[in-house]
Amino acid sequence: MRTLRALCAVGAVAALLAACSSTGDFNRNVDLTKYHAVYVSKNISVFDQRYLPPVLSALRQDGFKIVDTAESPDTLTLKFATDTANLNHYRVAIQLWTKDQVAIDAEAKNSGWGNLIASDSAVRDLVSRAVAQMQKQIRKSEQSSY
Repeated sequence: MRTLRALCAVGAVAALLAACSSTGDFNRNVDLTKYHAVYVSKNISVFDQRYLPPVLSALRQDGFKIVDTAESPDTLTLKFATDTANLNHYRVAIQLWTKDQVAIDAEAKNSGWGNLIASDSAVRDLVSRAVAQMQKQIRKSEQSSY
């Protein structure tokens, strides 16, 4: 009986991991090296704000200062959202915007029944995957501007 439970647990974890994906892109028309600060959009829901610390930490690691206004021309705006309305399909989106266009776009998705079992853990995992994708796109953008 223990062996059967262990096999079921391993299968469940494998199914959860197989259903995850992340994507990202950067705007080749934006020279990211000109931006040194990030303003956190006020449009981020109070429910999503609890997932921001790893995003902000990663931005700081990448050399950005987190600021209170978007007034300076060297400031990007962070837009962040989670979509957990459908239990079978969770999404996390991270975008860095100039005044009028997306500079960095990162997203992670998770389709599967595991969202119902451990909803908060599933979202936190997606945040981690989206952050990794965001950092990858930041590096690619910076390398392409040299």
